[in-house]
Amino acid sequence: MDRNTTKSRVTPRKLLNTITQRSSNTLASASLPALNTRRSSNFSLVGSHKITLASLGLSKFPLDKVPFLSPLEGNIYLRLDSQSHSNVQHQGFLTIFELISGYGVWHRRYFVLESCRMYYWNHPNDRETKEAEGSISLSSSPSQCVRPVKRYSCARPFTFELVSNIPNQQQDDNQEALAKCWFSADTKQERLDWMEKLNQVLLDFHTWNRTVAALTTSVLALREQETSLVDGHLKSELQCQQEIGRMMVTNQESMVQSYLEGVGWGLEQLQEAKVELREVSHALKKAGLESNQNADRVKPLERLREVSVNHCQLFAAVSNLPRLYSVRSMVLETERLVESRRLLEAHARLMDLERWQDDILWQLHGAAGTARSALSSEDKELVDKYFSGVGQLVDALGKELWAVVSSALALARQNPTPFVSAVRIVEREEALDQVLLEERGGTGNNSRPMPPGRPRCWRACFFRVLEEAVSARFRSVSYLHTRGPGLAGHLSALQHATMADLATVRHLLEHCVPPHYRLTGAYLRASHRCLHAHLLQVSSWDLESGEIFAVLNWVRHIYNRFRDALVEFGKEHRRNMSNNKNKFYLHYLLASISNCIILKKSTESLQQQQTSRSAGQFSRTPPNPLAALDRAVRRACRLVMDQLLLDLQPLLPGLLTRPWLVHGDPTPKLCHVLEHHLELYGRVRPPCREVTASLSLHPQFTDCSLVRLQEEAQWLMVVEYVRALMQKRLVCRSADERRKLTQQMVRDDQLFREILHGLEGDGLVPDVNPLALLPILADFIRLKDPSMLTLEVSGLVAKYPDISEEHVCVLLDIRGDVSRDIRGAVLDLLEQSAPPLPAGYRPIFTDILENSVHLIVHSFVECKSCGGEDEDLLWESQPDHRGLGLGGGERGVRLPPGDSENEKYYLGIRAAVARVKARGEKVIILDIGTGTGLLSMMALTAGADFCYAVEEGCEAVPHRATVYAQLVESELLWSWAQLQPVEVGGARLVPPPAVGHCAGAHSVCDIQLSQVSPKSFTPLGPLCAMFSVDFSRPVSSAFQSHSSQFVAQSSGQAQVVLSWWDLDMDPSGSIVCTMAPKWKYPQPKMAPWRDHWMQSVYFLPVERGVTEGEELNLTVCHDDYSLWYSLQSRSQQTTDSQTEALHSRPCCTCQAHLLWTRPRFGELNDRLRTESYLSALRSVLREDSVCLSVSDGSLLPVFAHRLGAKKVFSLENSRMSKQVIEQVLEANLIRGGVELLEMRPDQLTRNDIGGEQISVLMGEPYFSTSLLPWHSLFFWYCRTALAGLLQPNATILPCSATLHMVAVEFEDLWRIRAPCGTCEGFDVTPMDEMVQQSLDFHESREAEPHPLWEYPCRALTQSTATMTFDFTQCVPQQPISRKGSVPLIRVGRCHGVALWMEYHLTHDITSSAGLIGPISEQGDCEWVRHRKQGVYFFRSPWESSGDGRAAVSYSFTFEPSLGDIKMDFSIESG
Repeated sequence: MDRNTTKSRVTPRKLLNTITQRSSNTLASASLPALNTRRSSNFSLVGSHKITLASLGLSKFPLDKVPFLSPLEGNIYLRLDSQSHSNVQHQGFLTIFELISGYGVWHRRYFVLESCRMYYWNHPNDRETKEAEGSISLSSSPSQCVRPVKRYSCARPFTFELVSNIPNQQQDDNQEALAKCWFSADTKQERLDWMEKLNQVLLDFHTWNRTVAALTTSVLALREQETSLVDGHLKSELQCQQEIGRMMVTNQESMVQSYLEGVGWGLEQLQEAKVELREVSHALKKAGLESNQNADRVKPLERLREVSVNHCQLFAAVSNLPRLYSVRSMVLETERLVESRRLLEAHARLMDLERWQDDILWQLHGAAGTARSALSSEDKELVDKYFSGVGQLVDALGKELWAVVSSALALARQNPTPFVSAVRIVEREEALDQVLLEERGGTGNNSRPMPPGRPRCWRACFFRVLEEAVSARFRSVSYLHTRGPGLAGHLSALQHATMADLATVRHLLEHCVPPHYRLTGAYLRASHRCLHAHLLQVSSWDLESGEIFAVLNWVRHIYNRFRDALVEFGKEHRRNMSNNKNKFYLHYLLASISNCIILKKSTESLQQQQTSRSAGQFSRTPPNPLAALDRAVRRACRLVMDQLLLDLQPLLPGLLTRPWLVHGDPTPKLCHVLEHHLELYGRVRPPCREVTASLSLHPQFTDCSLVRLQEEAQWLMVVEYVRALMQKRLVCRSADERRKLTQQMVRDDQLFREILHGLEGDGLVPDVNPLALLPILADFIRLKDPSMLTLEVSGLVAKYPDISEEHVCVLLDIRGDVSRDIRGAVLDLLEQSAPPLPAGYRPIFTDILENSVHLIVHSFVECKSCGGEDEDLLWESQPDHRGLGLGGGERGVRLPPGDSENEKYYLGIRAAVARVKARGEKVIILDIGTGTGLLSMMALTAGADFCYAVEEGCEAVPHRATVYAQLVESELLWSWAQLQPVEVGGARLVPPPAVGHCAGAHSVCDIQLSQVSPKSFTPLGPLCAMFSVDFSRPVSSAFQSHSSQFVAQSSGQAQVVLSWWDLDMDPSGSIVCTMAPKWKYPQPKMAPWRDHWMQSVYFLPVERGVTEGEELNLTVCHDDYSLWYSLQSRSQQTTDSQTEALHSRPCCTCQAHLLWTRPRFGELNDRLRTESYLSALRSVLREDSVCLSVSDGSLLPVFAHRLGAKKVFSLENSRMSKQVIEQVLEANLIRGGVELLEMRPDQLTRNDIGGEQISVLMGEPYFSTSLLPWHSLFFWYCRTALAGLLQPNATILPCSATLHMVAVEFEDLWRIRAPCGTCEGFDVTPMDEMVQQSLDFHESREAEPHPLWEYPCRALTQSTATMTFDFTQCVPQQPISRKGSVPLIRVGRCHGVALWMEYHLTHDITSSAGLIGPISEQGDCEWVRHRKQGVYFFRSPWESSGDGRAAVSYSFTFEPSLGDIKMDFSIESG
């Protein structure tokens, strides 16, 4: 506490203690008489201060409302801490801008906002199995904000940025720099949602977290004040003794005054209470007088109440007279119906009688008084007497019902109608009981009472009668001659009777009751209880060994289907794992194993005793009495292992990953699960603990002796661990990573050994110890000298002869440091030294073959388990052409009805199913890569059984794919791979040498080759079948090459390889689905349209000349990811290094093929387009022109310098584009002619351009981030951002842009939006509806980009300019809207609208990014090949008559704040 004066600091407690100690005598002499034996609290308010949000960061608070003589005054010092917390959550896809090696890239991630962090994953499904790829903290800086990004800063629409102030270390401490993080949403609304959520989180954080500086200042001030307070306290203690006497007297006076004030306050309260009591007493007297006066007036009302009650009773009697007169006859009629077993009619009459009785009772109950008092005993006795026959009818009907239920087995075989009637009556009664309980179950005066005899609970009676009937069936079996040989006959009769009854219940009675009865289960439980009691009775007899064996053998027959029951038990567990009954699933399985083995051992012992006797009491021994028990144990053990794998499955994806390498998770959790299972295995009874059934993990071990569950658990754990390693989740990038990887593997091995130490202690380690594999694999990866890997592999093969080439390749890939030579030597050694599997060897690597298929197997096991051990599999798949580089682009196309591809798939599937059926095997389907489920329906219709798992020797549809290639010369196609020279200003502008010598990128160029005219290329060789892929066999991921030799058909420049594949649907090749372009068909118009699998173009690393008749060798190589071609002359001798270079995968070394896409290369090589830009530049450039270029990787600044501009500047968006343009300048000896600036337009200042003003601002415009045509309006925003640097009369090139549209009829592209309807007789309408709902939700009013030169169409309207954008002016603040209509002037089916941009370079020179020629009379369109156009699909096509009466209405709105165009179309008929 702090005082403003220099008084001594005395706290209330010190003062009270001092007064108590020093003035006890004085207080005793002056003590006051006790006013009360019980005193209230003397705590009172001595000061207050209101703490608000503004108080955060403060430590000194003044006290308000301090009463007189309070011991506290001044200020109170507190330390307030606040902690921010935000409940705002949001999630969705965002595209984030990141800098990688100095280059800016956009990555699409799935973000989750929680608290003050944004976590992101590659895909939403990764949240369940993987840790976040990274996170962004929103609390790293106290001055963060979220705001939209201006269009001149970023070409991507819907972009916003997270901005924070960070200290600038290179400048003064007081200066701060801005750190920005860009995000791009998919739609405007999503951007608004994200900005709202993020700003709310930042507001919460800033509100509850004050700056560190403020807190530090408060702490220092508090410390300074505390120091001064300590000094003052020392001084005040010296003065305290002097003031104690004076304060004692003052305090005594205060205490006396306080007591007196309390007495006075009490007297005032008593006086007020006295006055209030007088008022209440007066009011009560007045009310009593009024009540006495009204007593005489109430007496006539009592007479009126009696009359009303009598009237109600008379009214009830009169209204019920017809019913009352007919009660007797109804009772007699119902009795007759019951006796004749017309139970449904009798029950209907009985319900009427009960309803009458209940209504009369309720009316009498209401007539008894307004308060619904209880019915008088006389009235109740009268009604019960009159309706006495109803209760007797209920008993009679129930007696008949239970008689029918007890004889249900006999009735089911003859006439089940009475049983069905009985069940219907039971259900009626149960429903009526439920309704009455809900309506009248309350407890209140106004609640209607339950009718007599309710609730009846006849459903429970039904099951009690059923159980009594089962017990009676057991008692009916003859007990005569049950000793000796008669016991076997008795048990046999009991068995047949029980099985016959169960069959009757399951096949007949089960269909007569509602499904919720589960009658078969109830009957089975009742039979089990009765059988248990009966066997206990039989076992209580003094049986001989032969009789005991007869009992055990009979039990074995009864539970012969125990294995199948276990299978059903496992299926039910997997179907509903959340059921509380399943928490003891594993315990039940282990108990079943124990019981089966005990029964087996007992049977074996008795069988041996019987065999040892000379003449037993039984004439023969049942054949193989233990086989059923063995099968049951094996099945139970497999289910135990399945459960272990199911418990481990959620943790296995975390093994051998980057987080595992750092933290070691989830190995401890795996060990915990394994330890829990092993503990349960150890609780099995001793006879069972030693042995369990062979799990048949491999065909070799079907006849093996019983092995322990612990050993199988160990085997499974190691197999799953190595399988995770083989999936290459972690590939080492350095020696340090290899060291860390092997250290973590060794630690995991030690953890596993600690859990599984009991196996080695018991001496039951198998010949192939799976735990010994982990250290061996760790040594293989740890080896420092890769040249020693051949020795390691030889040792690995000696210990594990089942290891394959695929496994070794994966281990070499994980090392990450193995050269091609060493890899080849290792694989050669493996091929030469592959030993046969020794006898008794249990393979371990065989279980780890085809890792990806294994995961598919487990996903299907959760749905259905394998039904047999000898079932074959039909594996149906749709191969992904992108895996071999034969196509590209994720074009999701639903195969339309009538497509020959569907038909050929159907034929291939039917043929494959027929082949498997012909072998007498079960057909199991696995459909991979489908969306509609059409192929699965085809397979099931063709006669397939189920989809279970993937096994060896499967039939695949398609069965085989053959890759074809043809060598051609094509100036058009080659222009997409190499930059061509161009004439500029009388000089030849040449490409950089590095670009010409570069082999290019290995990515495939997938196009519709059908739209490339044969006139555009010259074939240099025949069509060659390069190689085939058999989908029914495992495909190696190792590098492979295939060659085809041919003689050149003509002379020319070998530049391009055209490639596609054909699919053989069956092994014989009689059903073929070809992907060849239409000009390969005899009748091109009959060729089916393919967009799911497209043709592809591959560019040779270097073009070379060939002569007609020259012998050539075309080689194709592929790995896991891509495919590439090379060409050699057969007469040419090549060294090993040259051969290796030819076979190596192409890699771009010039960066141009990474910067420019294939269409961009074609655009830069387009002579007509280049000439248009050169003509426009010549018309605007002057000798004193200062030019600035704004485009990505453009040659315009090079052109401007060649044409004589004074100074030329170019803004490049990335370091890569800057380096490529520098190569162009250096190759043409003009390195200093253009100044390249790596910055955004909004960052450019006058100092960056040497104090000049820009006279010519130019752009193509082209930006790599543009998707739709109008996204290039980013140039307009750049021009707006640069307005301050432009001369007043500056030239803008292009000066304007126009958005054009035309309504079109597509030849084939409409199929990607068309519903499938019925395909090959299968209705896939639900899939169509789901797709349409998704389109309506997100894409109904959006255009999508397509290269229309690949997708022919006809124009049904004239080309129309809809919007114009004036680049000479800045971007306006308000939206720009345009509306209009275009008449349909041609006959056809209008599928949608094509949209494109045309850029007006000058007033008379235009460059089109869409149509490059006039529309023909028939409506044929010619589109530019280098840009994508926008396509707006109508929800349903419109049939145009071509008379011009129907028109396409359009509405466009350009949103300057978003840089996007909203559009809407409709068709209006005249």
